[in-house]
Amino acid sequence: MLGKGGFARVYKAVSKHTRAEVAIKKVCKNEKLSNTTQVDRDSAEENGCLSRVQQEVEIHLNMEHESIVTMHHYFYDQKYIYIVMEVCEGGDFLKMLKYVQP
Repeated sequence: MLGKGGFARVYKAVSKHTRAEVAIKKVCKNEKLSNTTQVDRDSAEENGCLSRVQQEVEIHLNMEHESIVTMHHYFYDQKYIYIVMEVCEGGDFLKMLKYVQP
């Protein structure tokens, strides 16, 4: 696992088509991750968490810039949305900012 958040986890994988390493962001649709409280779950549903993920996918598909992680494609099943992206080595951006800025 490369990382995790309140409603998603990111894994490193290998593309069956290209054999290239990719990152797969696995976002919960129906069931929430076990580390969230009931208050977090209710809040996420009330604030439209799923619609925000859908917006992220739609926007990300149309973006292309050297400073933005490339999104290759996405797919979903009954429980999860899977977002396939390029792998970025070196940890997450927030940790890098904390390291660079005192």
